[in-house]
Amino acid sequence: MQREPVISVRLLGQFELTVDGRPVHVAAGRQRCLTAALALSAGRPVSSHALAEWTWGEEASGRSRAALHTYVRRLRQVIGASRLITTADGYQLDVSSDCVDVLRFTDLLKAVDRVAGDRDPTQELALLREALALWRGPALADIESERLRDEVAPSLLLAWMRAVERRADLDLQLGRHGEVVGELREVTRRYPLRESLWERLIVALHRCGRTADALGVYDEMAKALRTELGVAPNAALRELRDSLAVLHPLRDRGRHPGVGGQQVPWRVRCQLPADINDFVGRGDLVEQLQRQLLSASAGPPVLVIAGLPGVGKSALATRVGHRMRTAFPDGQWHVRLDGASGHPGTPEDLLAELLATAGQPANELPTSVSGRSATLRALLADRRVLILLDDAASAEQVRPLLPGTAGNAVIVTSRRRLTGLEGAQDCAVPPLTTVESNELLSCWVDAGRLAADLDASQALISACGGLPLALRIVGGRLAARSEGNLARSGR
Repeated sequence: MQREPVISVRLLGQFELTVDGRPVHVAAGRQRCLTAALALSAGRPVSSHALAEWTWGEEASGRSRAALHTYVRRLRQVIGASRLITTADGYQLDVSSDCVDVLRFTDLLKAVDRVAGDRDPTQELALLREALALWRGPALADIESERLRDEVAPSLLLAWMRAVERRADLDLQLGRHGEVVGELREVTRRYPLRESLWERLIVALHRCGRTADALGVYDEMAKALRTELGVAPNAALRELRDSLAVLHPLRDRGRHPGVGGQQVPWRVRCQLPADINDFVGRGDLVEQLQRQLLSASAGPPVLVIAGLPGVGKSALATRVGHRMRTAFPDGQWHVRLDGASGHPGTPEDLLAELLATAGQPANELPTSVSGRSATLRALLADRRVLILLDDAASAEQVRPLLPGTAGNAVIVTSRRRLTGLEGAQDCAVPPLTTVESNELLSCWVDAGRLAADLDASQALISACGGLPLALRIVGGRLAARSEGNLARSGR
């Protein structure tokens, strides 16, 4: 039985065709167009009409479709007749997607999507590196088919850019800041209008301690956008620039005079309230929240713990926070948002409190909410801080307070679900079960006393509705009145 030849077609860069590992020279431009069109649909039939359109473009005619058979015959002589099958109305290149670099690239990106979000990003990073290594230059660089390039090349370039950005994000997440600077510098030179690439280069330079260089790169990008498109950088980039200018004021004397150019000193602060001794139940919920705080993602995990007043939201968040201290060695911050007070804290004041915790001098605070928010994100960009935002009123109150990079994490407590908070994970806190309620009450009242008047104790537990706050109030009253009827003492 005759062995099938091994075919490889490379289109991510200069055209290359190999058969059994040996390069095949394809001089004719239309022969390359035909081969590329078939390779892009490897394993699937392509009509003669479509092949003629891609190969001859606007010059396609009945005569060109007749000439197509000649090119097909020549290609069969090179790769073997069995590899190029005649179908009902056209032809099919009978090879797997692994034999065509464009299709292999697409398959690898699908694999990246499947593993994205895993706690360990190693596999995702390896797949991205393999996918990007397939590129040797612009896609379809020497394929003389304007129509084929217009239909295929732009989407491939966009997929490549997104893969570069995703790999840069993962490298930055893993602390490999210096490793991505060179690559991003080269890519921004080639594609100076892609703002998201510039943003990652600016962040990478800042995290390498090269904030002045990062600000210089911003100016370079702004000039390119102004010259080529007549526009300014987007709002997110302007905020990033303002926050970096705060950290490197000598670079921007007019905006922050007399500050001296020192980086803000970092002090580790644990501000969490004390953990409570009578925390009962919810072991599975505590472990679930701990896993979510460590989940790998493009941004910081944000957990919203919602529930009824008195159900124990703050106690749950505090317990989780204390258990996660070693995972967030740069600090565990606590801010009361006073959402249920009728006078919730404003984002401007809350940001001032957070920036003070981060060590930012009060006389160097930006005046706007957006400026303070950007400064906070910059200060937390290379840190691992857990922030507990207690008693939130709304998503609008919380949104400006969030860090912008993975490594940090946020727990929010609220009486309502914050449905407008993008990327947040909700956790509804249920009331305690009857068994758990009895256990909590037993922390305050002797179990023998409760058992001696079982009907009364169960009535009190039922009246508390599984709310820890109510149970503690009743337990405190019973403990203060050690004698007498349970029902009467608990009132």
